[in-house]
Amino acid sequence: MKRYLITIFLFCSSVSFSAEDVMNTVTQNSVTHNTAIISTNMGKPSDWGLKETEWKRYLALMEGSSGHYYPNLTPLEVLGMNADNIEDLNHFAELAVRAEHAKVEKELRFNTAFQEAAKKLYAEEPIIRPFDISAYSSISKQ
Repeated sequence: MKRYLITIFLFCSSVSFSAEDVMNTVTQNSVTHNTAIISTNMGKPSDWGLKETEWKRYLALMEGSSGHYYPNLTPLEVLGMNADNIEDLNHFAELAVRAEHAKVEKELRFNTAFQEAAKKLYAEEPIIRPFDISAYSSISKQ
């Protein structure tokens, strides 16, 4: 009888955890929560060279169809695509180019350091080792 009660207790505990997971999923899909995620994941206005009013426009755009269509774009890209005039379009394009340039420069600097570290740590090993495909070949060797 004890074993039966323990089994029921463990089953009920696992069901309650599943119910919490479902509740969290529902909460995370709310518009308010998504706005909070956008503002924290994308940083702050100064990270993108944006004024506070531009940032607020970005957040407002992401609450609408832009949030649906462009969830993975940067604030600069979203603002640029939704620019109302040529001056704003050019402004956001220039900011985006500067941000991308800085990002690529950092990535290339790290990649160079990575390659140097690989040469130092594994100088005697080939980059790609020979691979025996015979086990996967449809032609049998005799």
